[in-house]
Amino acid sequence: MKRSAIARFVWLLLFSMILFSFIQPVFTQTADKPGSLSKVMSSGKVYWTSTTGGHVARANLDGSEVETLITGQGLPSGIALDYAEGKIYWVERLRNRIQRSNMDGSSIEAIVSGLESPYGLAIDTLGRKMYWYAGRSLKIQRSNLDGTAIEDIVTGGRIGEAGELHIDANGQQIYWTNWGSSGSLMRAGLDGSNVTTLLSNIIFPYGIDIDYSANKIYWIEIRQTDGKIWRCNLDGSEQESVITGISNFPNDLAIDVEGGKMYWTHFSGSNVIERANLDGTEQEILVTGISGSEGIALDLTTVVGLDPSTSTPAESFELYANYPNPFNPETHIEFNLSRAGQVRLEIFNVAGEMVALLLGEWVSAGRHQLTWQGRDQHGRSVPSGVYFCRLSNNGQLSKTRKMILLR
Repeated sequence: MKRSAIARFVWLLLFSMILFSFIQPVFTQTADKPGSLSKVMSSGKVYWTSTTGGHVARANLDGSEVETLITGQGLPSGIALDYAEGKIYWVERLRNRIQRSNMDGSSIEAIVSGLESPYGLAIDTLGRKMYWYAGRSLKIQRSNLDGTAIEDIVTGGRIGEAGELHIDANGQQIYWTNWGSSGSLMRAGLDGSNVTTLLSNIIFPYGIDIDYSANKIYWIEIRQTDGKIWRCNLDGSEQESVITGISNFPNDLAIDVEGGKMYWTHFSGSNVIERANLDGTEQEILVTGISGSEGIALDLTTVVGLDPSTSTPAESFELYANYPNPFNPETHIEFNLSRAGQVRLEIFNVAGEMVALLLGEWVSAGRHQLTWQGRDQHGRSVPSGVYFCRLSNNGQLSKTRKMILLR
C-alpha cells in the first residue's frame, strides 16, 4: 500500500472513530434496547412502461410527481427492478430485446438482443438472474443480469401463452399466468423442473404477484368492461375475487406487502394507474393522462428521521460484520433470520440519509448474503467515507453495522 493511501486510511479511521463516538447511541441501540436510528416513512416509487407512448415512467406511490424517464422505446412491456445495483430492466418487444438503465433513466444499455417475441420480466434478486417469456417459441428463458448465459428453462409447450412472471427467490419457484384459450396459473422450480398447473379454466389471466404475508397469489383477469382481480392460496386452493367491474383492460399487477396495497395498470382506454387495499377496498385512481400502461414495478425505499421512541426485538435475526472492511470496491454483507419475514437491507451515510436499498422483499429463514458495490440507489459510485448497513424485519429496526469505503 502506498504511503498516501496509508495516510488516507488512517485519517478516515480516526475520523470515523471520532464521528462514531457521537452517533453511536443512535446507530447501535436498535439491537439491544429502546432507541433507534430512525422512523421509517414510505417514499417509494411506482414504475411503469407505456406501450403506445413508448416510454418508461415513474411517480410517487400516491401518484404525485409523475416523471417520464425514458422515451423512444419500441413497445416496452414487462418491467423489473434490481435494488442491489439500482437498475431498471424492461422488455422492448418491437426490437426483441431487454434493456436496462439506472433508476433515474440514465445510462441505457441493451443487454439481451435477438429474442423471440419477449413478454414479461422478473428478477431473482438473490440468485442474480432474470427470467422472461419467449412468445414465438413458447418457452421461458433466463440469463445473468448482465445478459450473459442465456438458457431455456421451461420448454415444449408446457407453459401455454405466458403473460407475466413472478419469482419467489426464497422458495425457488417461478409463477406465471397462461392467458391462452385454456387460461391457467402455473408454477415450476427456478431451474424449470416440476411444472405444475395450480388453477385451470380461468379467463384471460395476465398480471401476477404474491402477498407473502398471507401466502396468496393475486392475478388480473383482462376484460374490457368487467375486469377482475383474483387471489388464491399458493397451491391454487380457495380462489376468490377481490375486485370486480374494472373497465378498460386491467393489465399488470404489483403488491406492496408492508403498505397493504396492490397497484395495477390499464392496457388501453382509461389511461390511468389504480390501487386498492389487498382486500379490494379503498380503490382509487393514482395517475391519469397516460397512454397504454403495461408493466408495473414498485420501488419501496425509505427516508429517515430520528425517532428515539422506536424499539425492536433483535433476537429474531442477526446482522454479521461485513467483509472486507475497510473495502474497495465491494463488500459482502451476511444476515441470518430465525423466521421468515419482510426484510429490508439498507445503506446509510453519516448524515442518516439512505444511500441504497439492497433488499426489500419477503425472505425465508436462514443465512443470506448480498454484495454492496459502493453504489447508490441510482447506480452511481459513492465517495470514500463511513457508511452504515441496517437490517430491519417486518417494518421494525434491528442491528446496524459500520462500514468504511476507502477508494
